[in-house]
Amino acid sequence: MKVKKIHFFLIFCLLFILSGCGESVQEQIYNHLEEAVTLEKDLKINKIH
Repeated sequence: MKVKKIHFFLIFCLLFILSGCGESVQEQIYNHLEEAVTLEKDLKINKIH
């Protein structure tokens, strides 16, 4: 019984730590929109020249 509790606790801690890795959905959307704006500006500049 004690081993099951330890395993559960370790798995829970591991999942908690791993959930903090990476970008949040909001950051991903923001980065995607920033990239789109940059590409659009580049296209407008190229059309002018």
